[in-house]
Amino acid sequence: MRSTSQTAITVVVTFLVTLGLNLLLRYVSLDKGSVLVAAPIVTQGTMVVAINISNYTENTLDDVLASIPSYVSTKDMVASDPLKISDLADTVGVGEKRRVSISGIDHNRVTQLWIPIRRTEDSDSIKILNAPEKKLRVFHANDVTYPYAPVVLDAVIMAVLYSAFYYGMLTWMNGRYSELRKDFDADVQRIKDFETKYEAHRRELAEVSSASSRIKILLLARISDYAKELQFWRDTVRKVLYQTSHEQSTSEKLINQVTQALGTHTARTGETLDFDVIKAAAGILSTTGSQGSDAAK
Repeated sequence: MRSTSQTAITVVVTFLVTLGLNLLLRYVSLDKGSVLVAAPIVTQGTMVVAINISNYTENTLDDVLASIPSYVSTKDMVASDPLKISDLADTVGVGEKRRVSISGIDHNRVTQLWIPIRRTEDSDSIKILNAPEKKLRVFHANDVTYPYAPVVLDAVIMAVLYSAFYYGMLTWMNGRYSELRKDFDADVQRIKDFETKYEAHRRELAEVSSASSRIKILLLARISDYAKELQFWRDTVRKVLYQTSHEQSTSEKLINQVTQALGTHTARTGETLDFDVIKAAAGILSTTGSQGSDAAK
């Protein structure tokens, strides 16, 4: 189960990536300005077409190419701000229109340009030719439609970006999950191997402990028998010596000399192991060993 910190990190990373993608998309598709070509109007007996050029950037906008009727002179144009308008020499074209270059459009301003025309239909020849290159959005008064195309395009681009991001995240998460799953399976296998080894060592230790206890009981039983036999022969030798010498002190002295020569002082304590106690201990050991074997199984 994922911790709260991992969930929070995932949410923050998703937010930052989504924000970055949105900002990148908006920046790439951001317009640097717009151009509004108004409908022809008659003022002071002259028909003119007003062009509103908006510069959104911090820099001066230059080299905006426009087509105008061929009979219009640049001297007849009127602008709200100082502009540089120059003719372009066309090698191939028609005689009804020509191209001009408009430069010096001030930053963060809307500059108006009035172009005189003779007929209303001549307004159709007034166009911005390099709007996509200059990232200018052009609006015509006689061509106003709902801007569904940009909306659909933005939606498609966002869908592609989100799909790519989701696919990348999903691929990374699947790879990470596979790595964690392998590590988990390896840990589980190591734990199982350890449990198997532990059970084997525990059974071996139980068997060794049981065998050691049995050997100890057998040795104690043998020592008890030896002690009883030794005591029997000691008493027999003492009686024989006493009957021969008729003096108990002489027999005791002889036995003491034997004990000192052999170094078996503990045999003179008069204590012997009770074989009944040894048999009882053996019975307890047998019961304990049976229970341990059942538990191991």
